[in-house]
Amino acid sequence: NLSWGPQTGPHDGSSVLERAIDELVNEQFDEGRCLIVALPAGNSYGSRAHAQVRYAEGGKLNWVVPPDGHTPAFFEVWWPSGVSPSQAFLRLTPPSGTSVQIDPNKPWTELKWYAKLKTVGSSTMALVVVHPTEYKDPQRRGQHGVWTIEFAPGAPSIAGLIHVYAARA
Repeated sequence: NLSWGPQTGPHDGSSVLERAIDELVNEQFDEGRCLIVALPAGNSYGSRAHAQVRYAEGGKLNWVVPPDGHTPAFFEVWWPSGVSPSQAFLRLTPPSGTSVQIDPNKPWTELKWYAKLKTVGSSTMALVVVHPTEYKDPQRRGQHGVWTIEFAPGAPSIAGLIHVYAARA
């Protein structure tokens, strides 16, 4: 069911889902048939699942992780073309108040959440995953509440936007 549509990924036609759809269309074409794929547009418009920050200016966002979640909560950050992982500054502050700067050479792993900065194709992206907030084991239970996402100002010579996509659980 694609009624909501994908919220994450590079948004450039290279995601696993987009490549799979292209493959299905091409297979049908090779069989002499025309497969037309219709996807929703706008079902997630008011969901507040996407934010943008100017790379050269940096900025701060809040991400709200609800309580009683039975699935992980996660978001992706995609930096503009030309930004390497070493130029991608990401600081996260969970509701507990202890800030962590994500190192491009080493993922942040904790029992309650995970973050990794990496190169995907020609882009730099970060994945942040918070364990379910209704986890039976309190040692692994994700923190619900307001998380702060911070981006330091980047090189003024690199224009473009940092895109943040929150996934629907």
